[in-house]
Amino acid sequence: MRTALLLALLAAAPAGANPLSDLIVGSEPCSGLSPIDRTETARLSQATIELDGDTVRLAATGHLRCKTSPGTWIGMDAAARINLSAEIDLTTCDIPVLSLDLDDFGGSAEQVLRLADGLLEDALRADARRELVDLCEGLKDPG
Repeated sequence: MRTALLLALLAAAPAGANPLSDLIVGSEPCSGLSPIDRTETARLSQATIELDGDTVRLAATGHLRCKTSPGTWIGMDAAARINLSAEIDLTTCDIPVLSLDLDDFGGSAEQVLRLADGLLEDALRADARRELVDLCEGLKDPG
């Protein structure tokens, strides 16, 4: 049942829409990077989902671009590739494995991301854990 709900959720996404990219943008991962605190784009380039009984294994690679807020005295941007892998127990919503790392930095403020790399990874990992638990719990109680 839970497997069918997960597959239905992914299949229900409109063509051209990417719910995982939307999830990344919606969590505003750039918000802690003053002054580059706006999420400009998030693009998911690769994702796999493996179902094994009540365990789901996810792997995804995407690209994140952050920019300065409107009204900032100087415009800057920074970008990085995000690599994520997770294992979720669908019966308990426990996430025993969650890995997230950033690489392939770029943009006019590339050095800001390099300096904040560990902090940004920690924040993104916490957001991903919270969102995955919420998704799992929603699958258990879709009403």
